[in-house]
Amino acid sequence: MTAADSDSPDPQPVVHHEPMVTIRRRTVQRAATGIVVLALLVAGGVGYLWGHNNSPTTKVGSSTTAKRASSTTNALADVVPVVECPSVYGIPGTPAPKYPSTIAVSLPAAVAERLSYYSDSTRSVDPILAPRGWDCRVGVGADGQIAVGVFPQSTPDKFPYSFERSDVQGVVARSDSSCAGCISGTVCPLAPSATEGTFASGFPCPYSRPPTEEVRWANGSPNTPPGAATNDVVYFTDPPGVVGDGAPSGGPLTARGVLLFVNEQGAAASIETCTLPTSMSALCTPILNDFSNREWYVSG
Repeated sequence: MTAADSDSPDPQPVVHHEPMVTIRRRTVQRAATGIVVLALLVAGGVGYLWGHNNSPTTKVGSSTTAKRASSTTNALADVVPVVECPSVYGIPGTPAPKYPSTIAVSLPAAVAERLSYYSDSTRSVDPILAPRGWDCRVGVGADGQIAVGVFPQSTPDKFPYSFERSDVQGVVARSDSSCAGCISGTVCPLAPSATEGTFASGFPCPYSRPPTEEVRWANGSPNTPPGAATNDVVYFTDPPGVVGDGAPSGGPLTARGVLLFVNEQGAAASIETCTLPTSMSALCTPILNDFSNREWYVSG
């Protein structure tokens, strides 16, 4: 049985293989304490990402394209395309490309052929895996915040928020960059001790994790002392009808996701949700593992 044939209730963590494209970042700046508003608007089918009062964080990356391996069903290597998504940028100008038009993955060919990478309109944003042939939107804020949403074609409700009910299918990833208030709001429902008394001191957690949300720590600890350095990888599952950290969640489908949180020389957080129908739900495992293995916008 291949990964495409199974329907495991939870994504398995992390560390089965290193991706064939290595992407690392560690240029995250420590943000000033303060509440920063992130508005993700939708107009004309294009996602708009807006933020202010934060200095931008420089992101750098490199990629290499490996040769395509055997395309037999059991091959553990294949090449998937990188889709260029309609994008909105908070800073005028066109960013230069950073990523190739195809990227090699260590997956069975039968799984890889059901997936694509999705990036912005110039392939300057670190791409995410999602089902092949879907629609996509990208927003890049002036301070470096990034949102990538991949949805079935003709989905009316783009970019659902965490802790808001949504019946939408989709794969949604968000990086909070140097926005201290955004990082705190993303992290605190899953790891409240990690943010207490640190860069977001004085601001209470705006959300409460629902008791029926399932949480599994692949790295780090829920008991991190306030102010201590940490590198957390937290998988979560919102069952059908449960509105939680998953975006989208709360509808008829299970939402699976992973939070990445680093607080070392600087703080960074990113989160991804995979909400797919039962016939496709096994794809969430490679999608979330790829996001975690490549440390999407939390390392350099």
